[in-house]
Amino acid sequence: MRKILLVGLFLAVAAVFASGQNTDSLTNILKSATVDSVKVKIMLRLSETYLASNPDSAVYWANSALKLSEAKSNLTRFRINSWNTLGMAQYYGGHYTQALEAFSGYYADAKKKDDRKHMAFALNNQGNVYIELGKMDSTLWFYKEALTIRQQIKDTPGIAQSYNNLGYVSKEKGDLEAAIEYMLSALRTYEEVKDKKSVGVTYNFIGQVYLKKQEVPKAIEYFKKGLPIFESLSDNANFAIGLHSIGNAMILLQQYDSAEYYYEKALTIYTQMQDVRQLALLNSSLADISSRKGKYALAFDYFQKALELNHQIQNTRNLAGLFIAYAETSLSAGKIPFAKTLLDSAWAAIQENKKLINLRDYYKTEALYFEKSGQPVRALSSIQQYLTFHDSILNESNIEAIADMEVKYESEKKEQQIALQQSELVRKNTTIGSLAIVGGLMVLLGYNYYRHYQLKKEKELQTEILHQQDLSARAVIQAEETERRRIAAELHDGVGQLMSAARMNLEAVMEDMKPLSEEKQIKLDRVLGLVDESCSEVRAVSHSMMPNALLKKGLSSALGDFIQKIDQKVLKIQLHIEGLEERLMPETESVLYRIIQECITNVIKHSQANRLDLSLLRNKEGIDITIEDNGKGFDTKKKSAGIGLQNIQARIAFLKGSIDLSSVPGKGTSIGIYIPL
Repeated sequence: MRKILLVGLFLAVAAVFASGQNTDSLTNILKSATVDSVKVKIMLRLSETYLASNPDSAVYWANSALKLSEAKSNLTRFRINSWNTLGMAQYYGGHYTQALEAFSGYYADAKKKDDRKHMAFALNNQGNVYIELGKMDSTLWFYKEALTIRQQIKDTPGIAQSYNNLGYVSKEKGDLEAAIEYMLSALRTYEEVKDKKSVGVTYNFIGQVYLKKQEVPKAIEYFKKGLPIFESLSDNANFAIGLHSIGNAMILLQQYDSAEYYYEKALTIYTQMQDVRQLALLNSSLADISSRKGKYALAFDYFQKALELNHQIQNTRNLAGLFIAYAETSLSAGKIPFAKTLLDSAWAAIQENKKLINLRDYYKTEALYFEKSGQPVRALSSIQQYLTFHDSILNESNIEAIADMEVKYESEKKEQQIALQQSELVRKNTTIGSLAIVGGLMVLLGYNYYRHYQLKKEKELQTEILHQQDLSARAVIQAEETERRRIAAELHDGVGQLMSAARMNLEAVMEDMKPLSEEKQIKLDRVLGLVDESCSEVRAVSHSMMPNALLKKGLSSALGDFIQKIDQKVLKIQLHIEGLEERLMPETESVLYRIIQECITNVIKHSQANRLDLSLLRNKEGIDITIEDNGKGFDTKKKSAGIGLQNIQARIAFLKGSIDLSSVPGKGTSIGIYIPL
């Protein structure tokens, strides 16, 4: 469902897909064009036309438009749209890092022109990419920044779009009531400005939320509200999405014939549009419904078609889930060796996309494969792997349910044997048979209890190991900070006091030696100046090792003091902090201060930047830190991590956090850090 929704989230495309104008005619027009501005426009239109069918070609034409607009001084106004179209093409191709780079370029060029409307679009589109990366907190930050700009410039349609996007993120995070509230706000705005198409799209979004709430009739009601709107606008793309969504709702109602009816209608439209991306998704849905109805041969055809379409547009991020579903259907159809081949393909795809949910589903299907191929021990091993990955996705009650499944897989052969024995004993002697059944059930219940107890102890042991590792790491950090405090105190109270005493004695000697010749007076003044400079240096080093503001007032004040000491003529720093009114744990504050201090120091030393934006945003889940400079940047693929970056990564790992480093030569560097609380 996410893939369908994201089509609606990208509303910042410079132009809609070409209709009635194929790529051949556009290419012919381009060959005969002599005006550079016309060439750029055609290249952008070609890129947009290829988005859904051939993302690599879309990337090629967007890059061509960007290079031409950068080479010609009179085409700079087209560069913003070129960046945006390139970002869209990279996104459709599943190249998320490159998409973020393109949208960052889009934002930077818009900011240079103070084009705040496009700045908001660029932030919005970066948020869309972070959805695919599973980083909902980053998505939320970008969406809120976009909303703030749109509210400042009173961009009513943009504000409504931001409400829809915030509603989508709220849905993904499980806050369904907030999602409905955001989307209804968007709906009211679109109705006021009479934007029929956006009203229909918002109906679809609201339907998706109700679908997640398991209020299926309500979801269908909203999906059907959008259909006549799209039909009146001849908007085939959104009309087909509405049909596809109703089909998904019918699946939940187990009305498979109705679901198939809506899927087939959507299939006809997507085929006419040659929308390969949506055709791949729809064939996957048709494969699922055919499998549910036991029409395995038909399901295989749909699976094969979905695979071919995904390969056609180089869309690799959906392959793992597709192979797993294909393998599960093959097992249901009794094609066990073929299922193993599909599982191997799924494993290869998982190694590329690293999605946790794919790993979970893979081990579940692999366990079913081993069970059906008569390998109960290996089935148990796969279930244990399934449990490991399921643990990070589901709550504690679901984990206990999986533990029961583990016992089922291990003892299934014994249960079958007991059932045969029971049948034989019933025929011979009803009384003896009844006792045997009771005895067998008692054995199974006892074994079930034992395995459940064993799993519980293993989990407690693993928890204790992690706890001890955390304590050890915390002790190292505490020891480091204690040593810093000791050295800082020694410098301040020991060396600093000695230097002050030396200065006082030197002044007394100078008084006793008066009158002095001018030459001697100058030399003594220089010595006195060196002593003063040494005192200041000792004091500065002491405060750098352990800032008083960090100890007394917390992280916000310490960062403010640190930034004030930096010459704004050399590096202008914009600091934005939210949610740090309450103090964090001392170790956390100290580590975060060191991380940010090291990042800023690296910018000063290496980047040649004159501007740096630093933001810290704290919410219930954690802290998002963003550090962006306008320096010379570097190629992250070629340049290896130095000691400074290694220190930063080690400290972030201690806080169980994550870091995203994005840099392009000549376009600055962006560091995103997330610390869970």
